[in-house]
Amino acid sequence: MPYLETRLKHLDWDRRFAVCLFPPPKDRLGTLHGEYRYKLEGTPQQDDCVIRLIRDTIRHLSKNHMLVAAASITVHALSSGPCLLPLSIENAQCPVKMYAFRAFYEEFPLTVPVSIVDRGSPRRLTADRILVEIDRVWQPLKSWLLEFPSEEFLLRDKYQSLVTQ
Repeated sequence: MPYLETRLKHLDWDRRFAVCLFPPPKDRLGTLHGEYRYKLEGTPQQDDCVIRLIRDTIRHLSKNHMLVAAASITVHALSSGPCLLPLSIENAQCPVKMYAFRAFYEEFPLTVPVSIVDRGSPRRLTADRILVEIDRVWQPLKSWLLEFPSEEFLLRDKYQSLVTQ
Protein backbone atom coordinates (compact mmCIF):
# COMPACT_ATOMS: atom_id res chain seq x y z
CA MET A 1 0.00 0.00 0.00
CA PRO A 2 2.38 2.68 -1.15
CA TYR A 3 -0.01 5.61 -1.76
CA LEU A 4 -1.35 7.65 1.16
CA GLU A 5 -4.91 7.44 -0.19
CA THR A 6 -4.69 3.64 -0.23
CA ARG A 7 -3.19 3.50 3.26
CA LEU A 8 -6.05 5.65 4.57
CA LYS A 9 -8.69 3.32 3.11
CA HIS A 10 -7.40 0.34 5.09
CA LEU A 11 -7.30 1.98 8.53
CA ASP A 12 -9.20 0.64 11.53
CA TRP A 13 -11.78 3.03 12.94
CA ASP A 14 -9.69 3.88 16.01
CA ARG A 15 -6.91 5.16 13.72
CA ARG A 16 -9.22 6.69 11.10
CA PHE A 17 -10.93 8.93 13.68
CA ALA A 18 -7.88 11.16 14.26
CA VAL A 19 -7.22 11.32 10.51
CA CYS A 20 -10.83 12.43 9.90
CA LEU A 21 -10.46 15.23 12.46
CA PHE A 22 -7.05 16.31 11.15
CA PRO A 23 -6.88 15.20 7.49
CA PRO A 24 -3.69 15.31 5.45
CA PRO A 25 -3.34 17.93 2.71
CA LYS A 26 -5.36 16.97 -0.39
CA ASP A 27 -2.31 17.34 -2.63
CA ARG A 28 -0.54 14.60 -0.63
CA LEU A 29 -3.13 11.84 -1.15
CA GLY A 30 -1.35 10.54 -4.26
CA THR A 31 2.13 10.52 -2.74
CA LEU A 32 4.13 7.41 -1.99
CA HIS A 33 5.06 6.31 1.53
CA GLY A 34 8.64 7.49 1.07
CA GLU A 35 7.52 10.92 -0.16
CA TYR A 36 5.02 11.77 2.55
CA ARG A 37 4.23 10.35 5.97
CA TYR A 38 1.05 11.50 7.75
CA LYS A 39 1.62 14.04 10.52
CA LEU A 40 -0.96 14.88 13.15
CA GLU A 41 -0.90 18.67 12.90
CA GLY A 42 -3.19 21.37 14.20
CA THR A 43 -4.20 19.67 17.44
CA PRO A 44 -5.46 22.10 20.08
CA GLN A 45 -2.95 23.34 22.64
CA GLN A 46 -4.39 23.46 26.14
CA ASP A 47 -3.32 23.66 29.74
CA ASP A 48 -4.48 20.09 30.30
CA CYS A 49 -3.41 18.41 33.55
CA VAL A 50 -4.46 14.97 32.23
CA ILE A 51 -2.22 15.08 29.16
CA ARG A 52 0.66 16.34 31.31
CA LEU A 53 0.21 13.38 33.64
CA ILE A 54 -0.03 10.95 30.70
CA ARG A 55 3.26 12.32 29.30
CA ASP A 56 4.89 12.10 32.75
CA THR A 57 3.67 8.50 33.06
CA ILE A 58 5.16 7.63 29.65
CA ARG A 59 8.46 9.23 30.72
CA HIS A 60 8.43 7.36 34.03
CA LEU A 61 7.63 3.99 32.40
CA SER A 62 10.36 4.61 29.80
CA LYS A 63 12.98 4.55 32.55
CA ASN A 64 12.17 0.96 33.53
CA HIS A 65 10.60 -0.59 30.42
CA MET A 66 12.70 -0.84 27.30
CA LEU A 67 9.78 -1.27 24.88
CA VAL A 68 8.00 1.86 26.10
CA ALA A 69 11.23 3.83 25.76
CA ALA A 70 11.99 2.42 22.31
CA ALA A 71 8.48 3.16 21.02
CA SER A 72 8.83 6.92 21.69
CA ILE A 73 5.12 7.24 22.40
CA THR A 74 3.59 10.68 21.82
CA VAL A 75 0.14 11.85 22.88
CA HIS A 76 -2.08 14.72 21.67
CA ALA A 77 -5.51 15.99 22.67
CA LEU A 78 -7.97 15.67 19.78
CA SER A 79 -10.49 18.27 20.92
CA SER A 80 -10.45 21.73 22.39
CA GLY A 81 -13.11 20.72 24.91
CA PRO A 82 -12.54 21.37 28.60
CA CYS A 83 -9.98 19.38 30.55
CA LEU A 84 -11.43 16.46 32.54
CA LEU A 85 -10.15 17.98 35.79
CA PRO A 86 -10.84 19.93 37.87
CA LEU A 87 -14.53 19.11 37.81
CA SER A 88 -16.56 22.17 36.81
CA ILE A 89 -19.83 23.16 35.18
CA GLU A 90 -18.10 23.16 31.76
CA ASN A 91 -16.90 19.55 31.96
CA ALA A 92 -19.44 17.92 34.31
CA GLN A 93 -21.34 16.39 31.37
CA CYS A 94 -18.15 15.21 29.60
CA PRO A 95 -16.56 12.35 31.56
CA VAL A 96 -14.48 11.25 28.54
CA LYS A 97 -11.98 13.04 26.31
CA MET A 98 -10.29 11.72 23.17
CA TYR A 99 -6.51 11.58 22.88
CA ALA A 100 -4.29 10.33 20.06
CA PHE A 101 -1.39 8.03 20.96
CA ARG A 102 1.34 7.24 18.44
CA ALA A 103 4.48 5.13 18.57
CA PHE A 104 7.29 6.30 16.26
CA TYR A 105 6.93 3.32 13.91
CA GLU A 106 3.20 3.89 13.29
CA GLU A 107 2.15 6.34 10.64
CA PHE A 108 -1.36 6.95 11.96
CA PRO A 109 -2.17 7.66 15.62
CA LEU A 110 -4.52 5.53 17.70
CA THR A 111 -7.57 7.39 19.06
CA VAL A 112 -8.15 6.48 22.69
CA PRO A 113 -11.02 7.62 24.95
CA VAL A 114 -9.66 8.64 28.36
CA SER A 115 -11.58 9.04 31.60
CA ILE A 116 -10.80 9.53 35.27
CA VAL A 117 -11.99 7.39 38.16
CA ASP A 118 -13.78 9.38 40.85
CA ARG A 119 -13.51 12.80 39.16
CA GLY A 120 -15.13 14.60 42.08
CA SER A 121 -12.54 13.38 44.57
CA PRO A 122 -10.30 16.00 46.21
CA ARG A 123 -7.37 13.56 45.98
CA ARG A 124 -4.46 14.49 43.75
CA LEU A 125 -4.65 13.11 40.22
CA THR A 126 -2.38 10.10 39.71
CA ALA A 127 -1.86 7.75 36.77
CA ASP A 128 -3.71 5.03 38.70
CA ARG A 129 -6.92 7.06 38.40
CA ILE A 130 -6.70 7.42 34.60
CA LEU A 131 -8.54 4.84 32.50
CA VAL A 132 -8.38 4.21 28.76
CA GLU A 133 -10.99 2.41 26.67
CA ILE A 134 -9.51 -0.22 24.37
CA ASP A 135 -11.81 -2.62 22.48
CA ARG A 136 -14.79 -1.43 24.57
CA VAL A 137 -13.05 -2.33 27.85
CA TRP A 138 -11.83 0.27 30.33
CA GLN A 139 -8.37 -0.44 31.70
CA PRO A 140 -5.73 1.43 33.70
CA LEU A 141 -3.47 3.72 31.68
CA LYS A 142 -0.21 2.24 33.01
CA SER A 143 -1.04 -1.36 32.13
CA TRP A 144 -2.21 -0.36 28.65
CA LEU A 145 0.93 1.71 28.01
CA LEU A 146 3.03 -1.36 28.81
CA GLU A 147 1.07 -3.37 26.21
CA PHE A 148 0.90 -0.63 23.55
CA PRO A 149 4.39 -0.95 21.99
CA SER A 150 4.74 -3.70 19.39
CA GLU A 151 7.27 -6.26 20.61
CA GLU A 152 7.39 -7.79 17.12
CA PHE A 153 8.44 -4.53 15.52
CA LEU A 154 10.79 -3.26 18.21
CA LEU A 155 12.66 -6.49 18.86
CA ARG A 156 13.31 -7.61 15.31
CA ASP A 157 16.64 -7.07 13.62
CA LYS A 158 17.64 -3.52 12.69
CA TYR A 159 18.06 -4.18 8.95
CA GLN A 160 14.60 -5.69 8.65
CA SER A 161 13.10 -2.65 10.44
CA LEU A 162 14.69 -0.22 8.00
CA VAL A 163 13.55 -2.17 4.95
CA THR A 164 9.86 -2.21 5.97
CA GLN A 165 9.50 1.44 7.02
